[in-house]
Amino acid sequence: MEHEDKRESLQNLEEFHISEEYGFVLPDPLTELPDYYAPWMNVAANLPHLIEGHQLRREMPLLSTQYLRGHRQLRLARLALGFITMGYVWQGGGRQTILPRVLAVPYCSISELLNLPPILVYADCVLANWKKRDPGGYVETESTSRVTISGAKAIARCRVWELFWKPLWLTK
Repeated sequence: MEHEDKRESLQNLEEFHISEEYGFVLPDPLTELPDYYAPWMNVAANLPHLIEGHQLRREMPLLSTQYLRGHRQLRLARLALGFITMGYVWQGGGRQTILPRVLAVPYCSISELLNLPPILVYADCVLANWKKRDPGGYVETESTSRVTISGAKAIARCRVWELFWKPLWLTK
């Protein structure tokens, strides 16, 4: 009876993408999406330059979300689009009130699939934005520090684990 209860509890955790080992932190987030989504990842990787040069609005293609497979791909796509969206809004000093279709459609679609609001949240900036510095190492949480996510001086600052985890955007 007790063994069945534990198995059922673990299944309930998995249904909500909660790990017994990592809790709410997304275990081993992806760092790349399928090639079709390379334009999003390239824009996200070059966000600081695009924002400074006011070129972000010219760089985004409209891509379908239909080729994203699984929870981890959706989370990485949402993370990239979230930072791109914030960059778009704040590139002009926060005066933009309407997102262009190339951002709004995929970002809202992915957000709806994940049941998250279409804005960067803690689940994006921290819980799905990390990487072990040593892939074979253990996860330690004793020492934390603030780090800046790519182009994020004007966008976001997040807490991550200093010794063994590194934000995805800082790995390139």
